[in-house]
Amino acid sequence: MNEPPMMYRSQARCSLQFVTDEPDNDLQKWLKEWIEFDSTADYPFTEITKPVGSHGNIFRVKISFSYRVFSNCGQDSIHRPTIGKNGIPFIPGSSIKGLFKRACSPEQWPRLCGTGEKSGKIRFHGAYPLNNWASKVAPTIRRDNQDFKEVRYLCLDIAHPQQSRQVERQESTTAIAHINFHKPTLVFEFSSQDPNIDWSEVENILKESLREGLGGKTNCGYGFTNNKILPKFAEKQETIHLNLQGGGVSSSLLAGEVITPRNWNGKIPKGEGESEFRPQMFKGSLRSHISRLLAGASGDRCNVESQVKSLFQLDQEATNSSDLLRFFWESAGTVKHPLNPKGRNHRYETRGVLHLYAPGTANEFINYALKFAYAMGGFGKSWRRASHLKFMTEYDRNKFAIGCHWETTDQDWIGISCIKDLSNLLDNVHHSAKQLMSSSTDEQYIRNWREAWHPSNVEVYAVNTSESQIIHLFHDEIFKFTPAIGGKAIGDSRPTSVSSVWHRMLPIDHGNYLEIVTVFKQGNWNYSNEGNIRQRFLQQLTNSGLSKIWGS
Repeated sequence: MNEPPMMYRSQARCSLQFVTDEPDNDLQKWLKEWIEFDSTADYPFTEITKPVGSHGNIFRVKISFSYRVFSNCGQDSIHRPTIGKNGIPFIPGSSIKGLFKRACSPEQWPRLCGTGEKSGKIRFHGAYPLNNWASKVAPTIRRDNQDFKEVRYLCLDIAHPQQSRQVERQESTTAIAHINFHKPTLVFEFSSQDPNIDWSEVENILKESLREGLGGKTNCGYGFTNNKILPKFAEKQETIHLNLQGGGVSSSLLAGEVITPRNWNGKIPKGEGESEFRPQMFKGSLRSHISRLLAGASGDRCNVESQVKSLFQLDQEATNSSDLLRFFWESAGTVKHPLNPKGRNHRYETRGVLHLYAPGTANEFINYALKFAYAMGGFGKSWRRASHLKFMTEYDRNKFAIGCHWETTDQDWIGISCIKDLSNLLDNVHHSAKQLMSSSTDEQYIRNWREAWHPSNVEVYAVNTSESQIIHLFHDEIFKFTPAIGGKAIGDSRPTSVSSVWHRMLPIDHGNYLEIVTVFKQGNWNYSNEGNIRQRFLQQLTNSGLSKIWGS
């Protein structure tokens, strides 16, 4: 007997939210059933030659998007898009009408869209993707002088929450998969029985409304049409504008399916994930740092979590609240570097302007938190380490890339040119966090969180230098197999813990850097029977010329 499609099964029988390496898991079955629909079925939107339909009462607008577009039907906690004919996702007309309302004047809305007593002139038929809506690609990958084809669907997105593991406790996390459009071209369709309807007015209102983004997750960069057309919040007085250029290790989407019959061992090689520069990393980095800073300013965990949820609106679906932090990355160019000769991880370099809307009473604290994030580590994957490719010349380029590096031309904004400036920033950000949490004593912080930013829980060391003095310590045989430093225990082939040490090379002036090492007291500092590894590591920092600038 044929089983029902994965889309119609209960979550108890179809675990779509759990990402595994198994080639025949529920998620892969679901994706295959969905994407490989009946090829004989007629899909009407392949291309548009005329914006106005043959009967004159249909109007279509074709718009391309620069990143992802996310829609959610609200069926359950899994991010499922609204499904149309043949399983193809679309944006419902009701969503387009709500979007449209944001840009209508008080005169336009009742006339075009209607009121409770009178119908409007236009009808909303939704938005549909053109052509390769699933973003199917089949790149050639080369390993050991052999070429392989690999099928990937870039519509298969991934979210991997790291909050609890990196900030609070050493616990495992689960990647969550969901479907969304990847750089789609969408057709927005309208109709009207009024032969005198001004379709140019409708098109202009639609394009203006899209400045606020389409669909969900717009507060971290999804749903915008063009990197050069700024959202409206970028024009507000509270918005912070930060020029950035940087690079690091690329995020990877879910692995594809290798369609070459064999590899050099006669076996089918495992697929690898498509690399992607993901602007939402700015939001993720700032959220984790805000959690650290607030946890170091209050011992009330519920209050800390409530403040974070309020700022990031984590307990609501709406993304147009005037009190919500919003991010937009105005890209001036991103380069994805190819895999190194051994097929190891991708890297990227990017530059642009980060626009961060930080409203209300939290504006000062958010500004300090952004300075903290930039100064102490950077953004994106592997942010806890300075770029090994840049600062460790003897590092083997055939190994995995480690670390990231970020710079800004807005030196007046960051205001750090010496160690004293950095010390003042750390004092100010901690004081601002206490003010936001209304803390009355210096002793309040969440003591069982690994990275609560409190002087009793963390120490910061720094030195003014032209090159790294301590980057080699992370590859010392003892330190790299101390979980609190290298993330590995003896015998581990890959990191199993989150490092309790941050390393940053912060650019200042005349080609110099502040080399900053942040050391948290909590974490697994054991290495066999070697005694107090943490104290030995701190002594090595002191021997290398670094001095403690913050922490009790």
